[in-house]
Amino acid sequence: MNPPRLDWNPHRLQDQLQAISPGWRVQAVAHTGSTNADLLEAARQGDLQPRVLVAEAQSAGRGRQGRQWHSAPGASLTFSMAMCLRPLHGWGALSLVVGHALAECLQPWPDGRAPAGQGPLMLKWPNDLWWYATPPVTPADRAQGRKAAGVLIETLPLPAGTAAEGTRWVVIGVGLNIEPLALPAPGNGSDWPRLACVSDWHPGATATDCWHRVVPAVIEAVLEFQDRGAAHRVATLQARDLLVGQPVALTAGAVSQGQCVGIDADGALRVQAEGRVHRVVAGEVSVRPQAGPSPGLPSPKPA
Repeated sequence: MNPPRLDWNPHRLQDQLQAISPGWRVQAVAHTGSTNADLLEAARQGDLQPRVLVAEAQSAGRGRQGRQWHSAPGASLTFSMAMCLRPLHGWGALSLVVGHALAECLQPWPDGRAPAGQGPLMLKWPNDLWWYATPPVTPADRAQGRKAAGVLIETLPLPAGTAAEGTRWVVIGVGLNIEPLALPAPGNGSDWPRLACVSDWHPGATATDCWHRVVPAVIEAVLEFQDRGAAHRVATLQARDLLVGQPVALTAGAVSQGQCVGIDADGALRVQAEGRVHRVVAGEVSVRPQAGPSPGLPSPKPA
C-alpha cells in the first residue's frame, strides 16, 4: 500500500489517546475502500483493540442510507474509530453526541452561540453538521444550510462470553469537508446537498490538524456518553439544533410533516403534528427543513 501523502503523525495522536483511555492503536493510510468497513472486518476477525483509522481517500466511503461519501486527499478528512461500548442509558443519542463534539471542537461556542463574525455550525438531526454563512432566521434560511460533515455509526454484537451483556463493537465514521471538493455533476449519481468546508469559517485549517483536534474530543464525549447518556447535554444539543422550532417534512413514519419542538434525552426528534407530539427515532425517517410554515401548527412550547 502506498504511504500517505500528508504527515498525519499517528504516533503522536496514539500517545495522546493513552491519557484518555489506554490501548488505542492509530493508523493512517493513503487509500482504502471504507474505513468503517475495515474496522468492522477487523472485529469479525477477532481484533477488538480500540482503533482509529484515517484514509486520505476512500473509494467506497458511505454516508447514511448507503449514500456515497466523496473525498480527496487534503480536501477531506475521512476517518473511523472503533471500540467496545456499553451505554448504560441506551444508544439513541450517540450520533448527536458525536456530532456535537465535532461541532464544539471545530467551532466552539463559549457563550452558547456562534462567535461574532462567523456563521454558525449547527446540528441537523440525526447525524450531520450544517454551516450557514449568516445566522438563519426564517425556515427558508434554515433550508439553505450547507453540509460540512456527516457521521455514520455501525455496530456488531460481540461473541458470547467476551464482554458484559449489552456491549457491542461500535464503529464511528466521520467525513469532514476541509476545503472545496469537486463533486460529480448532477445526473451522475450525486444527491448531495450544497457543501460547506471548515475553511469557510476557519481559513488555513488542514485535514491533519483537524484530525488531531477532533479525535480526542469525540472519544472523550463517547466515553462520557457510555456512563451518563445524553440527558445532561440536551440544552447544549438543542442550542445547535437547526430544526428546533421549524416546520419539517418527514419521508417516513407516523406523520409526513410537522413542527420540530426539540430533541429527547434519548436522541429522538420531537415533532408536533395532528394535535400531539410524535417521537421520531434515528433510522426511521429523513428530515428536511421546509421553505415555508406548516399550516395549522401552533407555536412550539419549550422542550
